[in-house]
Amino acid sequence: MGRGSERVYAYTFSSYQRAAGPYPIKVGMTRGNSAEHRIRQQIGASNAETPILLLEISCDHAALLEQRLHGRLKSRHILDIPGKEWFNTTPGEIVRHVRSLDPRHVETIGQGLMVLMGWIMHVSWMSISGLWKLLYWTVEASTRSGRRKRRRRRRKTLRRAETTLARFVMLAMVCSIVGTCVLAS
Repeated sequence: MGRGSERVYAYTFSSYQRAAGPYPIKVGMTRGNSAEHRIRQQIGASNAETPILLLEISCDHAALLEQRLHGRLKSRHILDIPGKEWFNTTPGEIVRHVRSLDPRHVETIGQGLMVLMGWIMHVSWMSISGLWKLLYWTVEASTRSGRRKRRRRRRKTLRRAETTLARFVMLAMVCSIVGTCVLAS
């Protein structure tokens, strides 16, 4: 999929793979050779299971595409698995994200329309979310309890700043006293 000298790839193992639903998939990148070569480097000869290459996406800036994919898949990141960059996802979801991140990977008009609809939905959601937050803040700021909350937060922040400043002054005084004693002896 795609064109370029660098590659973003996705692989899994047969013990992880499922016919339906998400399963653990490693999403990585390589600047040279092929994805198979890079996967062999990572796994080595000691692994009893053979990896299954699910996707190999050719592109010009694999590190950037990989970083953006990881950002999109962040909520599906798996922590309790050996290795990094493992996500509980599907190959189809990865392809959808790739197409929405880089339209050069769109191959048909239908896929292009799906990407366009995804962008429109995302922008609409962000606009509605921002307006809702603004409306909420306006209502909260106009109420007596909202003003009290802001005053309490301000006072708490000022107390923290005063405490930090006092600690810094005490530390500076102790350091100057110790320095004077050391120079005097």
